[in-house]
Amino acid sequence: MKALLTRLLPICSLALCSIQSLSQETNRQKILGSWTVTIIEFLRRVDDSASLVNNSNGVIITFTEDKVTVKIKSDSTIRTSSYTISPDGSTLTHNGITATIAKLTDEELVLNVAKEGFIQHFKRVH
Repeated sequence: MKALLTRLLPICSLALCSIQSLSQETNRQKILGSWTVTIIEFLRRVDDSASLVNNSNGVIITFTEDKVTVKIKSDSTIRTSSYTISPDGSTLTHNGITATIAKLTDEELVLNVAKEGFIQHFKRVH
């Protein structure tokens, strides 16, 4: 039994590392493209919640391999900055704010920005 466990442990470790790497790479690839905010859920009272909702209308966020571009339709403002995805693919950091990637499919992105008190739902722009 001990010999079997000794042989299986490296295989299990390798499998876990592969799953983590796959998750990170999957999220890195899936997030690429353009997204627009559909819903903002507030986890607690946020003083500028109305402003956050109003400023999200018409915003298109585009993720490329190394940067994120935010385009505000109403005044054609374009801001570009960098972002990172954690080694395990579970969080995204942008402008010093870290969000948990709660859901990421081909059509939907959900970011939980718990520290700031809200969850943002996005849909892919085609």
